[in-house]
Amino acid sequence: MARTYLAALCLFVTWFCYAKELPQTADARRELGAALFNDRALSADGRVACSDCHRPEHAFSDDHPRSTGAFGRIGNRNAPSLLGVGTSTVYFWDGRRTRLEDAVHDPFFMPFELGLRDERDLLERLDNIDYRRRFEAAFPDAPDASMDHVEAALASYLRSLANDGTRPRETSRTDPTLDRRVAMGKRLFFGKAQCVACHEASADSGRYTDDRFHPSALGTRKLAAQLPQLVPLGMSKATDVEAVGRLSGENRDLAELGRFLVDKQPAHVNAFRTPSLLNVAATAPYMHDGSVATLEQAVDLEIYYRGLESGRPLQLTSEERTELVFFLKTLRTP
Repeated sequence: MARTYLAALCLFVTWFCYAKELPQTADARRELGAALFNDRALSADGRVACSDCHRPEHAFSDDHPRSTGAFGRIGNRNAPSLLGVGTSTVYFWDGRRTRLEDAVHDPFFMPFELGLRDERDLLERLDNIDYRRRFEAAFPDAPDASMDHVEAALASYLRSLANDGTRPRETSRTDPTLDRRVAMGKRLFFGKAQCVACHEASADSGRYTDDRFHPSALGTRKLAAQLPQLVPLGMSKATDVEAVGRLSGENRDLAELGRFLVDKQPAHVNAFRTPSLLNVAATAPYMHDGSVATLEQAVDLEIYYRGLESGRPLQLTSEERTELVFFLKTLRTP
């Protein structure tokens, strides 16, 4: 009886210590992830951090059309918002990653992003007293820095950038006229304008994306003459996920092939992942290449192209388009 009691007591003490330590470890991992996210020393030229392209004041997106990496190299993609990224099922505009831990790996080693040579280059930059303490606190059972730990910490931090249950912020009740226009825009979004066909959501909640791939509203007109050469070139060069990432940064024409570089499906030439519309007013410029400067222009372009794509033009008046923009601007999270 005494042995049973002692064993039970030991088990309880072990559980209690673990339960007490777990929140501290989780906090330490998030803090480590935040430090990694903001550390410019982890780029090849020591001048660029993740936070320089995913800026908190812009809903963790970039206010430049295309992001600038190490040594001033400009890539071919606009950096999307990271708010709520932990609830996504695919990552990057072409969806080449399906795990957040894998997605955070890539930017370290892409020439047009942080530009490091390899994992050893990264781990050597983490070999200092401050980071050793951080890794020990975040991973007490295996405190040495490793790529797995870097990925886990960054993913933990990014998952903390939540969208508050993805519930849109309520509009003010002090301006009845504004509220009426927002309500009209909401009806258009879920009805006549057909936005919800790609930006899935219920009337009260949702991430406002289907995480699927659709032809870009920018179209392929400028690439049409080159497609017979670009398609086989993309198929031959995009041999793995890392190659897709490099091609998307280095070759602007191949980057326009979009999801096709990943799955080689003809229907996905120039197709890109549907971005979330939460906090959309804070994430200009728009589209995968940042070529659309304002939300109003993005709405006009999408309405035109979606009507063209379906063969049934969407007839929205100028007033209705304005009301739709009013509603989109309310999709903010605290």
